[in-house]
Amino acid sequence: MKDRLEILQRDLESFEERVILSPKTGCFNCHTFYRHSTEKFLFQARFFGKNYLVLHDQGKTSLITPVLRRPGSSYASWHPNGNLIAFATDAKVSVSVFAAGKGAEEVLEYTDLDGDIAVYNIQRNTMSTTEAISRKDRVENQPAWSPDGRFLYFLSAPKVSKEEFAKVQYDLRRISYDAGSDTWGGVETLVSARETGLGSTFPAPSPDGKYLLFCMTDRGSFSIVRQGTDLYLMDLEKKSFRRLEINSDHSDSYHGWSSNSRWIVFTSKRGDGIFGKFFFSYIDNNGIAHKPIVMPQQDPRFYESFTKSYQRAEFTTAPFRVSLADLNEIIGETGKIITASYEEEKR
Repeated sequence: MKDRLEILQRDLESFEERVILSPKTGCFNCHTFYRHSTEKFLFQARFFGKNYLVLHDQGKTSLITPVLRRPGSSYASWHPNGNLIAFATDAKVSVSVFAAGKGAEEVLEYTDLDGDIAVYNIQRNTMSTTEAISRKDRVENQPAWSPDGRFLYFLSAPKVSKEEFAKVQYDLRRISYDAGSDTWGGVETLVSARETGLGSTFPAPSPDGKYLLFCMTDRGSFSIVRQGTDLYLMDLEKKSFRRLEINSDHSDSYHGWSSNSRWIVFTSKRGDGIFGKFFFSYIDNNGIAHKPIVMPQQDPRFYESFTKSYQRAEFTTAPFRVSLADLNEIIGETGKIITASYEEEKR
């Protein structure tokens, strides 16, 4: 199949491109690297009706299945200590396909009906959570650790029925955490959907801890399919935020920071409103985003005939070293799956 999902590596100093993962079955996405390193990473894997974590750490790749209320996990984030991984769990979603929407990209309606956040401890091989990020009356999603590990940013919205999908707008929140004592603190709402009239998605703290890059959209968490999705930047010291200068008339989402907090990469459907392309923008000392440039291709007319979408990019500081053959081998060894146990709820 030529149209299946693939995870690729692109050398930004050349046009060299390499396939990292091209599964023959199932769904593999949500790639997450520890501190922009290819020595420590995580993939989400879904096949045979189950959900797995493909974890690479200390030169070893493992296939882990978390013990959850229902299958489904996504949107992982590494704690800076390298031992904890927060991710969305217990997902229950509804996906509808439309012939057309307001814009060319609006062909899907993706609704979160349920979801919590949990933390996987690599050393103990355990899962844990706390009530503030796994409330029964709300949906929590898209966790992101602060670079100092003292806060976990996440989305939170009231649970609604499938018929009320248009009401789903997420608040942007954060909860304090003490890794030394493994205890959670209070929750703070940074951006209220009720006050702004828009929902937040994909919080991404800059590695220097100065800014929080996120999206705002009319509804839902899958903002890449919403035409009006824009990028916003929050000054974490002042807790003020603004719409970035680099947004277009189409979806601008799926963003990530460079290791020095000076560049961002994001996916935009500007131009045709259909296919996502990667754009890069320089962020100066004052938090101003400079004119974005599309990811260069060797053929200047490449995008005129390219009929696929780039989805989500992450900067890394070194090439990927695990071979495609080795990844495929461990993913296929379902008899060696490691099952994580569940700890009592943390306080």
